[in-house]
Amino acid sequence: MLVRLTKSLIESHATPEGRQSLIRDTELRGFGVRCGATTKTFFVETRVNGKPVRSSIGRYGVMSLDQARVRARQVLGGMAGGENPNVLKRERRLESVTLQEASGDYLSERNLKAITVRDYRVALDRFFAEWQTKPLGDISRDMILKRYRRTVDAHGAAQANISFRFLRALFNYAMYRYDRGHGCAVVMENPVHVLSRLKLWVRIKPRTRWVQPYQLPAWWRAVQGLQDGLQHQDRETVRDLLTLLICTGLRWSEASKLTWNRVNFAGGFILIEDPKNGIDHQLPLGNRLLRMLQARREEFLSHASESYHLVFGFSRNQQQSLEAPRKTFAYVIRQSGVVFSPHDLRRSFVSYANNLDISQYTLKRLMNHKSSDITGQYIQVSQDKLRRAMQLIEDYIVETAGIPFSGRVVDVPALPSYSGEIAGSTFEVGARQLLQR
Repeated sequence: MLVRLTKSLIESHATPEGRQSLIRDTELRGFGVRCGATTKTFFVETRVNGKPVRSSIGRYGVMSLDQARVRARQVLGGMAGGENPNVLKRERRLESVTLQEASGDYLSERNLKAITVRDYRVALDRFFAEWQTKPLGDISRDMILKRYRRTVDAHGAAQANISFRFLRALFNYAMYRYDRGHGCAVVMENPVHVLSRLKLWVRIKPRTRWVQPYQLPAWWRAVQGLQDGLQHQDRETVRDLLTLLICTGLRWSEASKLTWNRVNFAGGFILIEDPKNGIDHQLPLGNRLLRMLQARREEFLSHASESYHLVFGFSRNQQQSLEAPRKTFAYVIRQSGVVFSPHDLRRSFVSYANNLDISQYTLKRLMNHKSSDITGQYIQVSQDKLRRAMQLIEDYIVETAGIPFSGRVVDVPALPSYSGEIAGSTFEVGARQLLQR
């Protein structure tokens, strides 16, 4: 419809439900109003660089007809000079993308593990809360420097490095995700790179703690002595889980989430699905570990039959995995005098294997580490060779410890009186910290 637009015409015009109609103004060429069933919106239209372009400029009711005509003349003037208002709108929207919006896109579009998504969200909420409503372009290098130093002082270098590496990844993503077109990004530079260019990242020394061979008898005896009813309902479960960890090198998250349908007794292996590197891990077990799991399976079948239940689940709920029980760990530390964490057991496993001269390629396969060299990518280690290596490591642990796997309760001696060099040491401090949590 081509008429002179008036207020009464716009208000009286009715459009059938589900349809739209365009009314073009005869007074100002390229100006009109789009009428829908419930809303009426002013627009402009003309050719820009030879292509037809239509763009909304405001909703009737929010903007009057006179205001719309003034705005239309301004926009049409720009379009005559080659400006596309739709492109300008898109650029303005991109320039206003906030840290919170960008992180939402990043976490939804990337194929990340649930625990990784959780850690990223915790970092955003904990360290960058007041930045979340800021446009990405407003976060400067100077802000990064000040916040990084403050985070290191308040929470330690390890936590600061993890959080700012996530922020760096988020800005790298935004530099390509929010593109104005023609290779012109909304974020032209990653502000977190200032930490690398000025060499300000605080270096973290790699952890080296492990259960050394001379410590193994005391640690193994304390673990094998864990039993239900001793201050913790699931001590036998923790006992078997710690036994599995040190004899396989698995991570706590991998072992604690193992389900019965991923234990193959006929083949003598377990399957770890979707581990840290994303490559499913088929790991043979030694004979003693298999017997331990068979004993747990027989006990499990006495009160449940679902194969998808957890091997090391809570006794109250076999579908709920165990969190690292700090009080039980503290008990083992007190009984043995050996401070440890679940990841220390992974480090211990690979150290025992290295001492047994197991080949590097076999060891990488047992740890489910990707090989970085071309030769390693060609070598395929057979399951038989892996099984022999696992049995060798298991035999070494048991022989060094001098105590068999616990098929029964092992008497554990009372906490010994340690000599002066132990008081105030890492052992005493570590045990106290665990008990206080």
